[in-house]
Amino acid sequence: MAFYAKDIYTADGSTQSFAVTYPFISRDHVSVTADGVAATFTWVNDGQITITSPAALDGEILIIKRNTSPSSLLVDYVDGSNLTETDLDLDSKQAFFLAQENNDEQGLIDVNSVATSTHIFVADGTDFNSVAVTGDVTITNAGVTAIGADKITGANIADEAINSEHYTDGSIDTAHIADVNVTTAKIANDAITGAKIALFDDAYEATTTHILVADGTDFDNVAMTGDIGITNAGVTSIASEVIINADIKSDAAIDATKIHNGAVSNAEFSYLDGVTSAIQTQITEITAGAVTVIDDDNLTLRDNATITKKAQFQCSGISADTTRTFTFPDASGTLTVGGISSVVADTTPQLGGFLDANGNYIQMQKGGDIASESPTVIDTDGDYFICTGTTGFSAFTVAADRHFFLEFAAVLTMTHGAGTLDLPSGANITTAAGDVGEFVSTASNVVTCVNYSTASGKALVESVTLANSVTLTNKTLTTPAVTNLTGTFNSPTGTIGAMTLGGAVTGGDQIVSAINLKDYGEVTNALGDLGGGTDAIDLTAGNSVSATVSTGTQTFTFTNPTASDELCSFSLMLTNGGSQTINWPSTVDWASATAPTLTASGVDCLVFWTIDGGTIWNGSTVALNLS
Repeated sequence: MAFYAKDIYTADGSTQSFAVTYPFISRDHVSVTADGVAATFTWVNDGQITITSPAALDGEILIIKRNTSPSSLLVDYVDGSNLTETDLDLDSKQAFFLAQENNDEQGLIDVNSVATSTHIFVADGTDFNSVAVTGDVTITNAGVTAIGADKITGANIADEAINSEHYTDGSIDTAHIADVNVTTAKIANDAITGAKIALFDDAYEATTTHILVADGTDFDNVAMTGDIGITNAGVTSIASEVIINADIKSDAAIDATKIHNGAVSNAEFSYLDGVTSAIQTQITEITAGAVTVIDDDNLTLRDNATITKKAQFQCSGISADTTRTFTFPDASGTLTVGGISSVVADTTPQLGGFLDANGNYIQMQKGGDIASESPTVIDTDGDYFICTGTTGFSAFTVAADRHFFLEFAAVLTMTHGAGTLDLPSGANITTAAGDVGEFVSTASNVVTCVNYSTASGKALVESVTLANSVTLTNKTLTTPAVTNLTGTFNSPTGTIGAMTLGGAVTGGDQIVSAINLKDYGEVTNALGDLGGGTDAIDLTAGNSVSATVSTGTQTFTFTNPTASDELCSFSLMLTNGGSQTINWPSTVDWASATAPTLTASGVDCLVFWTIDGGTIWNGSTVALNLS
């Protein structure tokens, strides 16, 4: 159906911009919802908006609706005031728009709806339709609802929602009890007899010290007899002299203290491992001279296959009453005589402290020549390279944490790029044959030039300091050109010839005298459509100002004029200034103490000036209703 003040769209997943097809008094009177939730939007123009949140619309019902203020009058008539067409139009628009919006809301009921018995109203995203109630639940024309037969399934019932009052006695069998779901808390004390437990004999009794033992059919209570006894407190005991040799497992570890009187320790018993004949006989067979010296200050390791291969740890060099400990790393390796001879096998050797070169040097390696290209690739076969060719570049292909040198064989241009190739002073470098640059890669392909030496011996960036007493008379600077002059020049004297500024120059509130201006302009501070409220005209933003008044009372303030001993002025091109009430600063003096009547629909030009730093502003119109 058509609406007077409402646009309805279905998001298609590809667009965020939508048309606003109805008029409105203020953009503030327009709102947007997506599936009933307020959306954020911006105006393209008075007939188009762009929705910014939700950021990706797809399938939502969008309603762009006008809501003219129903509680605040947009026009207040005052006795004796001028009655203008604008006021009358605005007053009638508010009433007219409110009537349209009220008509739209009444139109939410589908015009084809019929009050069919037992039907209810349900919204379809556009309006409410009369529909029948079907499915699991029905309703009468008295509002009584009923759940249909066999409509409730297990999925409809919440956990622990049905109590025992809703079960009939004897109605639950084991098929309706989930495994491991009946706890002792659910069973009354002494409520279960043997007859109720299939595995228990129906006639079992709790005879003291008896235990339950299965007979292949069920469990009966029997007395415990034989090697093991038990009390009614559960304490078991092994009868005396019932354990025999056959009861002990052949590989059972019996502690030495359990053998005879316990005088022989476990360690001493372990010495017998590997003995193949009588120990005493072996001791007796040792003859004099077979063992002449028994070392007591070393440990000897012998190769199992070749007994002449031996390694010996000597203890003779250790101080008395001192123990020296060697801790082996959790890794395999080879011990070398005189310390570590090479770390070639270790691809990531690490130092545990400062490296002492012991009077030696750490060698740098010259790599093969590399050709200049964009980007230039730094090889891994050295640290010093000759860069051949004349192809300029602005980046390197190099691993992180490299320190390398390039000697340039020809003229080329290295282009400064912050974050990729940082060059001294942030300027490009044109190389010469024999120049050498020192570079460090702080990350992969991120390189800083930390030093640059020219073959000529001149500094890469030369600076000239002009003291106050230096006078350049009839001198022309031709090569190099004077560029990038920055900073503050204190009390300079002399003459500056023709020059072109490459950027903004700040005068610092200083006097420039005896000058002729040609082809100049003033910066315009374009404030745009102000939309009511308070706005500052900041003189530091420009002495030419433009603005548009559209809705609501507009208040202006003037800020940051020049010092009190200077003339400070600005012009204001004001569009539609007479359409709303404008409050000027109280410091503005007008001709005949009366502010001008501005154009409601058109452009007026006004000028303001002060000579006391803004204590008093003088205001005047230059032209009204420019067209």
